[in-house]
Amino acid sequence: MLITPQLKDKLLNGLVELDTIQINTSVKSLSDYIAAGQDVVLCLLDHFEHSGICSIKRYVGGNLTIILDAKAYDMQRRGGFTALEDLYQKQLLKLEKELEKLSKVFPDKTTIINTALATIRTVMSFF
Repeated sequence: MLITPQLKDKLLNGLVELDTIQINTSVKSLSDYIAAGQDVVLCLLDHFEHSGICSIKRYVGGNLTIILDAKAYDMQRRGGFTALEDLYQKQLLKLEKELEKLSKVFPDKTTIINTALATIRTVMSFF
């Protein structure tokens, strides 16, 4: 299964909408909620924890206590991971346009600029 910004948002929104900072749950219930494997849920939770969105206490048997940080609410309010992905894409497009302008101003740097443009276009193909 591909981990998409939309899948991350589904989990984030589900946690935030519980309207409590401390959530007692299980990997299985989160897996059922987002319709993804338990390994995907654990991967997403690790990502959330490393991003400072929450802290997690793990217990035997797959039980969890998730403590949401204010970042979780901010992230959801700002459109979540989907909005962040859109922002990255817009920033890359802007950078691409700026580099195209520079190639006209500095024709002697065309090779370097074209290499940068090719890299940006490659990255953008993943969106």
